[in-house]
Order: sequence, then structure tokens, then C-alpha cells
Amino acid sequence: MYSLMDALRTCIDMGERSWLVAIALLNVALGGNTPVPELIHVIPPGYGRFLKRMFIVDEVVVGELLDDIPFPHRAHYIEESEDKEGKRVRIVHERYPRAFGIYIEYDHPKHGLTRQLLVVYDAGTGSYPYRAFFAPESVVEEVGALAEKLRTPHLQNTLAISEDFAKVRELLKERSYEEIEKSVLPPGVRLELREERVERPERPRHRR
Repeated sequence: MYSLMDALRTCIDMGERSWLVAIALLNVALGGNTPVPELIHVIPPGYGRFLKRMFIVDEVVVGELLDDIPFPHRAHYIEESEDKEGKRVRIVHERYPRAFGIYIEYDHPKHGLTRQLLVVYDAGTGSYPYRAFFAPESVVEEVGALAEKLRTPHLQNTLAISEDFAKVRELLKERSYEEIEKSVLPPGVRLELREERVERPERPRHRR
């Protein structure tokens, strides 16, 4: 899912000449494991020349704007650590829904300007793992208005998760569990207090 999102973003970021490549890639992906692109058309056939704007809306934004949709469950990544006072703390990294959006805007000389947000999600349904739907108009308008802000999304890939864990471990070295505020934690990360204090074994005394 996230590899598809990154591949589409790469195509889009290469400029308008690669937008049709992104559309073709999405058509193929939605066709299933034995893709038949003719079955899927993200935009009407022949409308590629009318494209005006495209960008990726990442899983964080999709999860926030469409929080009432039962997307597949989030995955949790957990590490055990301790704060500066020796209290055992669980670091929980909660990934956002396995879903992303692709905003598409085209201006047809007869039909006028069309804005749409196609939401793609991992349904885990055998031959057709990806499913898609067009977001409500109010969501499309909100995304369109925030377009410039959404061009640098928060990628939650494996590397980003590892980096987030490292940041939190450094914070715990300097602060206690109670001193760490949500505002200083990376997005999608929370802390849970496991035990009051870590019992460190006493060092054996050397006999003279």
C-alpha cells in the first residue's frame, strides 16, 4: 500500500508529463493481481490532456478527514524502554489507516472544472487487494484548499518509525514519564507506564 503511494508520488513530483504515468499505474493497481487496466478508469478516457493538478494525500490526512470510515485496523509497533527515573515505559507507535488519497483536478472545455479525491485502501481481498472510492465533496474542497500544505506529507514507513522510536528514547533519557508532553512526541506515538520502577540488579561486590 505505502509502496504504491510512494510510487505515485514520485511520478507526480516529476511534473505534468508524468501525471498520465501515475494515472496508468493507479489503473493497473486497481485492476487486481491480474490487472486489466481497461476495467478501471480513474478519469474519463482521453481526459488526461485536461489535467490541471494532482497530488497525494497521505494516510494521516485521510484518517483525520474520514475518521468515520471503517478502514482496515491500524498496526501497532511497540518498544519497551525506561525514563530517566527508571520507570518502565512502553512506546507505542500507532500507524494510521492503510489508505491514501490522490487528488485529481481537470478542466474540460465543455464540462468545466472537476475536482475529485480518490481514496485507495488495502481491503486484503485476495485477487483484488485494493479498493477505492471517491470522497465526499466537502472533503474534496477541504483538501483542495490545503493543497500546498499537503505537498510534504508525513511518511510513516519503516524508516520513519525507527527514527521516531530513537527520538522518544532520547527524550526518556532526559525527562521522566510525567514530564513528557504529547506535543513533543512524534505523530502517532504515545507512551504507556508499565511499572513504577525498573529494578536494577545490584552489582556484586568484589572480595579483597
